[in-house]
Amino acid sequence: MSILLKAPLWVWPLLVLLIVLGLRSTRPRELSDSSVFVWPAIMTALSVYSIAATYGAHPVALASWLLGMIAAILIGRMLPLGSSLVSVAKCVDLPGDG
Repeated sequence: MSILLKAPLWVWPLLVLLIVLGLRSTRPRELSDSSVFVWPAIMTALSVYSIAATYGAHPVALASWLLGMIAAILIGRMLPLGSSLVSVAKCVDLPGDG
């Protein structure tokens, strides 16, 4: 119970936001093709920054990061997503999760 009482105030709006986003992902939706790439680009930039800030430009760290990125891309390409790209409308149709 003390963990609930001692949690910082910013945790609760974040929790509500994550719940709302999770509920939205249960319904089929259509995303613009540019919005599909925004979060991965941001997370990739933060990942590279984190590696550089922690290990500098150490070749082993950068090679390990690149190897992990390549493995993730290859695994992601092998998994069926169920999404479809509609090139005329420039959007991606995503099925609901639930």
